[in-house]
Amino acid sequence: PALTWGEQRYEGRYKVMVDEALCMGCTLCVQVCPSDCIRPAIAQVHQ
Repeated sequence: PALTWGEQRYEGRYKVMVDEALCMGCTLCVQVCPSDCIRPAIAQVHQ
């Protein structure tokens, strides 16, 4: 998967890291993010 749990925390929660090399541009991570924090780079989607 392109998403992994990082070692850093923000407000007590672990930060999720996106591995751009594995990202397919499906935007599923954007749709399920409970904090609405992930912003896709539209120009890079589905390359």
